[in-house]
Amino acid sequence: MPRPAKPVELHLLNGNKRHLTKEEIAARRKQEAKLNSGVKRYKPSDQVKVDAVALAMFKRLQRLYKSIEFIEGLDENIINRYCLLHSEWAGLRDMRNDLAAQYIKAEADEKMAMSEMMLELDKRIDKKADLMLKLEDRLFLNPVARVKNVPKKEKEQANPLADKGFGNV
Repeated sequence: MPRPAKPVELHLLNGNKRHLTKEEIAARRKQEAKLNSGVKRYKPSDQVKVDAVALAMFKRLQRLYKSIEFIEGLDENIINRYCLLHSEWAGLRDMRNDLAAQYIKAEADEKMAMSEMMLELDKRIDKKADLMLKLEDRLFLNPVARVKNVPKKEKEQANPLADKGFGNV
C-alpha cells in the first residue's frame, strides 16, 4: 500500500525537496481544497450531551481547537468518540479507587474476590488508556503528535572543505 502524500503546504515548508513545479503545486492545492468541508463548527453528539464528564471534555477541546485551522466539522465524530472514551476511562478509574478503599476495610475472605475485580478493572482501564493514546495522536493532544506535525527547519551546513584551508588548489 503506498504511503499517503504529505499536504502540499507541509511539503513546501520542508523545502520542496521533490522539486514540484508551480503547476503541480497548484493542482495539489486544488485537490486538497476539495477535502475541506468548510464547516468550522462541530457539535457534541447526543451521547456526549447527557454525559457530564464527556461534555466537559468536549468543551475543553473546543476551546483548545479554536485557533487551529485544520480542525473542522469532519472531525466531529472522532472528537465525540474521544470524549466518550475519556468519560468511560474516568468512570472505571473512579470504580477502581472506590474498590481499593473498600478493600482496606474488607474481611480476609472478601479480599480475594475484590482483588480479582481490581485486576479486571486495571486491565479495562489500561485498554481504555491505550485507545485514548491512539486517538490523542490523531487529535494532536500530546506533545509527540504535535512535534511530528511541525515542519523541521533546515540548518545551514558549513562547507567541510572550507575549514581545511586548501588555498588556491
